[in-house]
Amino acid sequence: MAMLRGEVAGQLGSYTGLIAFIKAKECRVLMQVAAKRHKDLQDVPLASELPMPAQGKKIIAIINSMAELGRLTAGPPRSPGRDFRYCRMPIKSH
Repeated sequence: MAMLRGEVAGQLGSYTGLIAFIKAKECRVLMQVAAKRHKDLQDVPLASELPMPAQGKKIIAIINSMAELGRLTAGPPRSPGRDFRYCRMPIKSH
């Protein structure tokens, strides 16, 4: 919404979070930060395909490798095991 109101120049988000805006032509995808192109965005370049210095390529490689892990949920080191059981319950039920 902030992008549509002109409050920000752009955003980084997931495809599922932006799909409605993409289909409504309310945003333009400039690049993809991923290991391979999304099937619906074949004409949009990967960040790793863009010209950049070697250091930039290394940073994109790190970001891509983190993206392959998905989203992680973490807690403090001394969190009781029961806390994690409660956090995992909704995930296991899907």
